[in-house]
Amino acid sequence: MCAEVFHSRRRLPIVLPGLYLLEPAEQWYPPLFPVLIGLLPQHWLKEKFWLVDHLADFVVMLGLFLWTAYNAGLVWAWAVGAVYAFEPNLVSEYRSLTSRPLSVILFLALLMAGKLGANDGWEWTVLAAVIGMLIFYTHKLTMQLLCFLLPFLAWSEAEPSWIFVLGGAYLLAAIFGRGMFVKVLRAHWDIVQFWFRNWPWLGAHQVRHSPVYGTGNPGGFHEGRGLTLWFLHARRLFIANPWILPAGMTGLLFSDLTSTEVFLLLTVAGIYLWAVATLMIPWLRCLGEGTKYTKYAEPVTLLLCASVMSHTENVWLWLMGFVCLCVQVRHYIQIAMTMRLTPSPPSVMSQDLLPIIELFMRDPDARVLCLPLHLSDMIAYHSQRPVLWGTHGYGFRNVEPIFPVFRQPIERIIDQYKIKYLLLDTQFADPKEVGLHEGRDLLLQKGRYTVFSCS
Repeated sequence: MCAEVFHSRRRLPIVLPGLYLLEPAEQWYPPLFPVLIGLLPQHWLKEKFWLVDHLADFVVMLGLFLWTAYNAGLVWAWAVGAVYAFEPNLVSEYRSLTSRPLSVILFLALLMAGKLGANDGWEWTVLAAVIGMLIFYTHKLTMQLLCFLLPFLAWSEAEPSWIFVLGGAYLLAAIFGRGMFVKVLRAHWDIVQFWFRNWPWLGAHQVRHSPVYGTGNPGGFHEGRGLTLWFLHARRLFIANPWILPAGMTGLLFSDLTSTEVFLLLTVAGIYLWAVATLMIPWLRCLGEGTKYTKYAEPVTLLLCASVMSHTENVWLWLMGFVCLCVQVRHYIQIAMTMRLTPSPPSVMSQDLLPIIELFMRDPDARVLCLPLHLSDMIAYHSQRPVLWGTHGYGFRNVEPIFPVFRQPIERIIDQYKIKYLLLDTQFADPKEVGLHEGRDLLLQKGRYTVFSCS
């Protein structure tokens, strides 16, 4: 939607039509990715949206291949390329449009330019700062990682140029972005504050963990205590990137590592320290699930493992690499089977939703509440009717009565926002769980989706 608006108006900030009732129409999300795809032919983008992220990810894989071929030989280059290509988490995630692959390209480019700046001259440091500015306008999570990783590298390598990269990135973003810089910062702080208040409900079921309709107890991503929670997060970190085990083992061979390998090892260590901190320190959990950060470590991890294994005969390192390969193959098979059973991600149109969207389009006064909330974007885009949702930039406090869990009864929400239709996925919740078995007319039922009248 942002890409289409930019394609037609060619200016920032992007202002959407009033389709989201819980956020301002002016979009304060980092705009670079919507701008780039807004420059593409929009008819092509509608047909080939699935290709965009895979092409960006291919650039990452090609960079890994060329670097490994130069440093460790073609055999290792093909091995790294194949392992990365069949990384199951990325295969699954990149089915939908997301700015993360672009941010990974920029992240790796910043590391390379920053390292060259530390070794060879300030010109590369300036280039790294420019790339950092692009990251600021691309992806919030990546900037959060850089705010920890670059000072960590400056300390561990005793190299202050990394601090100049970070400061320069923000300075350039402020100079070239002007008002947009302030808006992106405000929106970033807004989401951090929101999750600082609500991290216990990260991943919670909107209805069943609700104090109105469910247990009222936090549940979801951080559910558990003590060693149980530590084990759960450790398992998540391992599944997200099993190659962290042989990468960590290379630290035992520290005296045999080249300077480049030491840099790769420190980078992986810095990313994982931040990932573990955001998982286990409660007041840092507002900065996102730590498992998301490990995706930035995976390319660096593979480079480190390939580089060290190409010149060492350590049996334990090779054995650990074989175990990780088996784990990844097993996980890939599981993901592939799941994708075959459910070939479309939640963001792709279901045939069962088409008559429902047509119903909304016939009513110019339609205002829709969707359960689960991730249906809202699809309904807003295809029906061009307002939905009770937001969270695309600024205004996170507005969604707090309904997200992450219902804190107010649906009836009150419906009256407050003059909602006319409620779209419910019955696999998400039974109508009885939210009190829809009485007093609401069932207008349409198609497959798993049911529409109730709220007027």
